[in-house]
Amino acid sequence: MNISPINSKPKINVKKKPQLSFEKENLVEGNIIKLNGDKFNNLLHTKIIEVKLADSILPNNWRSSLDACLKLAFKKGLDSKFLQDNLNINIKQGSFTVQGFSPIEGTGFSFQNQDANSSANNILKLAKILNYELYILFEWKEKGIYPKKQGLINWKP
Repeated sequence: MNISPINSKPKINVKKKPQLSFEKENLVEGNIIKLNGDKFNNLLHTKIIEVKLADSILPNNWRSSLDACLKLAFKKGLDSKFLQDNLNINIKQGSFTVQGFSPIEGTGFSFQNQDANSSANNILKLAKILNYELYILFEWKEKGIYPKKQGLINWKP
């Protein structure tokens, strides 16, 4: 029988939650990092190479792609209250160009511009709401978290 001294602390085998690196959380295929999840926070200093929503090719920048998605949402009958309740976005009725607002062409509404992270998060949410496939291929710039690497956001209903 093995008896330990009174002052010794028993060894408890506690498994710590592993710290996952970006590459381990996401699928890396060659030089492309496929982002998984519903919320992105590492897209600053990126440029879009290609964006597709369903069968439509969207503009190659975050703000314009979000604008196109919002326009499509309005066209599909979603109202501004629903969009504000389900997205992280400021929408106003009317055509505004102050305080970072931009008009959404043909809708009678404007939205406040966002950074790449917020834009990507809202584009993904809209794709899910509309039940449309989303494909965004982008590249981190020199100042980005993964300089010169390509990233992919791809969601299918």
